[in-house]
Amino acid sequence: MKINYKFLIFFIKLTALAAMFNHYLKLIIKSERDSEKNNELSYDYRFGKINYIKKGKGPAMLLLHSPMMGGSKAEWPLLTCSLSKNYTVYAPDLPGFGNSAQPELSYSSYLYVSFVNDFIQNVIKEPAIVIASGKSADFTVCAAAFKESNFKKVIMVSPTGFKKTQPKCPFRNIMKWLMSLPLYGTFLYNLFWMDFFVANKTIGRYFRIDGLTTSMQNHPLRLSDQTSKSVICSLFSGDLNIDIKKAITKLNIPILITLGSDDNINGIPAEIETLMFCKAEGSPHSPSTSSEFLVKITAWLKK
Repeated sequence: MKINYKFLIFFIKLTALAAMFNHYLKLIIKSERDSEKNNELSYDYRFGKINYIKKGKGPAMLLLHSPMMGGSKAEWPLLTCSLSKNYTVYAPDLPGFGNSAQPELSYSSYLYVSFVNDFIQNVIKEPAIVIASGKSADFTVCAAAFKESNFKKVIMVSPTGFKKTQPKCPFRNIMKWLMSLPLYGTFLYNLFWMDFFVANKTIGRYFRIDGLTTSMQNHPLRLSDQTSKSVICSLFSGDLNIDIKKAITKLNIPILITLGSDDNINGIPAEIETLMFCKAEGSPHSPSTSSEFLVKITAWLKK
């Protein structure tokens, strides 16, 4: 059998390029994360270290960022600074995101629901007010359904759990297999991440998962915010989708739902207070309405 030397040489060059690209990007991201971690606290979670910031004094408040491509605690700069004047604010990077550990495992909605309760019990160690964005709002409701005593009040920012559950991607197993490849899977993911990073740094594009539109202008996107490729697979395959319609009706804690102009949600129980921010650039805490958002949630928290 004849060997196609041209193809072989091309394959060797591509492999070398992929390896160098992966290594170079890893070094840059590691350098950024190491510099940030010097000013952060960490919690030894069962799936690796969770990095978080703690600021202020007063009643405990937990801020949970949306689990999306490039998601991190950097989603909350205004709220962290402002609310820390009256509350002890905790803002972690979720497992698989930002400066927290990013193990290659099967991420699921149950993992994040468990994490919310674990963080409150083991780090905060007292009932907390929770402000959660996107799918994290759904995880918080389910966490409260498991252990309501961990929660004082909940503010849900653009939750997704009221929407009709989307069918799981039929190609999810193929996608997971491709991403699991040690060299080329990482290379494909890095190319996807760099395209996403450059696009959102230059023109502020929108990123869609299951019809949800999230403005990446809500917080600064950094190379160090690269998300675990396993989490991205779970997002696209629907493993983080969760229906909260029944769970939320069983809770006896005060709940506020805040919605932006792009949120098209039906089925919110009539007894739950809702605030609509019509001028928001996607989410209610986007730059255009961040001041109004802070004023209104602060007023609600004082009730």
